[in-house]
Amino acid sequence: MGEFIEVRSNQRLNGNVSADATLNVADYSGAVTAIATAATGNTGESNVEDTGLVGVGVQTAGAVTVQAFSRYNGPEAETGSLSVSSQAIVNSQGYGVTNSVSNVTLSQDSDAIAQSDVGVTLRYTDGIAVNSALSTANNVTATGIGDSDQTLDITQRSTGERIEATSFNFAGNAQDITGQSTATANNLSATNEGGFLDLASSQTNSSNVGAETYVSSFQFGAGQANAFGVANSVMAGNYGPVVNVDNTQVNTGGVSVMSTFVGDNGYDAYVSASAMGNAVTGFACSECDPRRLTANNRQTNDGPISAQGTATINGPARQVSSVVSATGNTATFYVSPPH
Repeated sequence: MGEFIEVRSNQRLNGNVSADATLNVADYSGAVTAIATAATGNTGESNVEDTGLVGVGVQTAGAVTVQAFSRYNGPEAETGSLSVSSQAIVNSQGYGVTNSVSNVTLSQDSDAIAQSDVGVTLRYTDGIAVNSALSTANNVTATGIGDSDQTLDITQRSTGERIEATSFNFAGNAQDITGQSTATANNLSATNEGGFLDLASSQTNSSNVGAETYVSSFQFGAGQANAFGVANSVMAGNYGPVVNVDNTQVNTGGVSVMSTFVGDNGYDAYVSASAMGNAVTGFACSECDPRRLTANNRQTNDGPISAQGTATINGPARQVSSVVSATGNTATFYVSPPH
């Protein structure tokens, strides 16, 4: 493959970024109601097909704030299905190759605060309500489709005061309501379908990472409160034959996750809270020939990691479950059949 596209990109954020949406409802907002806000500091995307990609990128954010707020305000209102979401990402970069070869180097540095918040108050919903908040300092997604080879060298650093996601939900009567929050300082996801995936990743975090979800419904058919927080996260997966992962993760910031569900009477209630300092997953195809997964992994967690889940049912219920986990370092490497 002699032809290639060369991309050099340098982005710097020095100002605050904010997205805010509020829907005030007196009576009825319809069979389908959706609210979505997204605030992004620096974002880039490079995609090629049947050629090569050479990329060098730098994304930097100063001591600014990137925040997104979404609110449904209807204490006397009702709706059918409901979707309320907010997303705050400081630095984001995507790479996509189809039947191509990529060789990219990227550095992401964030000294920013990332904050997302969802607030929902309603009287009644007879459908499915899913309300989610997501905050990330640095995010990279790399995807290889078809016969593609990827070589990635990614460095991510988060030093901002906090990365915070909150989802607060109050309903009088909800058939099926879910609140969820996700906060991540550094996130990297690289997948491939064929050829090889060669990833060198370095993640450093000193930010405080927090995710909190609160769901309250006096009457409920099904209610869920989910919260997830991780300082450094890497996923490298190839449905093809070869994966090489050289990973370094250092976390000195705190990770705090809290999830709460409160109901008076109903059927099924579920609470989950998961907090991690450093997490890496790598996998390759077990039925390919040749097949090889090579991992060189170094993880250091010096920050406090805490997770808390609470379920309070004041009357009768059919089923209540709670899953809570806190982990300093976790690493998973495996081979599996292709999808």
